[in-house]
Amino acid sequence: MARPPRSRTAAPAVVARALAYLALLAALLGSVAAAGPGATWELRVCAPPDELPFSNRAGEGFENRIAAILADELGATLGYDWAAFNSDLIDLHFAEGTCDVIMGVPDGFERGSNTLTYYQSPYVMVYRQDAPFEIDDMDDPDLAHLAIGVQGLGTPPHEALRHRGLLPQVTRVYGGEEGEARLATLVTDVAAGVIDVGFTWGPVAGYYAPRAAAPLVVKPVEPAFDFPSVFQYVPMTIGVRRDDVAMRARLDRALIARWDDVQAVLEEYGVPRMPLAAPFLGEPAHPAGTLRVGVVLPMPTGGRTRVAGVNDLVGAAARLGA
Repeated sequence: MARPPRSRTAAPAVVARALAYLALLAALLGSVAAAGPGATWELRVCAPPDELPFSNRAGEGFENRIAAILADELGATLGYDWAAFNSDLIDLHFAEGTCDVIMGVPDGFERGSNTLTYYQSPYVMVYRQDAPFEIDDMDDPDLAHLAIGVQGLGTPPHEALRHRGLLPQVTRVYGGEEGEARLATLVTDVAAGVIDVGFTWGPVAGYYAPRAAAPLVVKPVEPAFDFPSVFQYVPMTIGVRRDDVAMRARLDRALIARWDDVQAVLEEYGVPRMPLAAPFLGEPAHPAGTLRVGVVLPMPTGGRTRVAGVNDLVGAAARLGA
């Protein structure tokens, strides 16, 4: 069935909204520049207190480091409101205003608004380097004979295994472990031979695999897009309240200005990343008086991508497999 034609009167409204946002962004850029290093406002972050490699109270997670970079760029001090990554963090902390932002939420965050995507990481498979098999993708016949562990029910790898009739091979589902290193359990079980292959999110494996007791192989789950509509990667952003357009614009500008520093932190923590073009904000390379509108496409450089079992829990499925 053909789609009805869009009203021609919608175009001026879109242009007006675009111009209003650009004017707001320009004003914010001036205010941020004027604030300088002596500014005293506080950027408050909602974050888990014990969830490495993402964050902890000691500031050892990569999201701690990235938040500090952005606060420095914005001329702000950095404060935290510590809470576990679940719906209470949104309802009792974020929505009530005890923090300004949530680091590391998937694009398409349904309970707020998103900044620019600053990294996108695939789900990965992990197995020992000395294993008598080598797995290339989810259709590898060896998977039918191996003991498999998965970080969470309903996550994209779990759905891919279900679609292929491989759930009988899943001997361990992770997600209820305790302690700061709980996300390491799947990786340490692979190293110890408790399971043959594990499926988890890239940042978790990228951080814990080099620290495991045995050398491990870490590979992105392929295919990256799986039937019926499951993406095996997660584009990550910073979550802000839906009505806080000013904060979102500030953070977008800070991400652009400190892009290389942010990417260097991700590299240091071993975060597997899919290609993502660096955003750019500069003088337009077109004649004055011409309004040019850019469109962000969802694949493969980030966008409003829906990821099953992730969006409403603000990244908890990606992090914890909840």
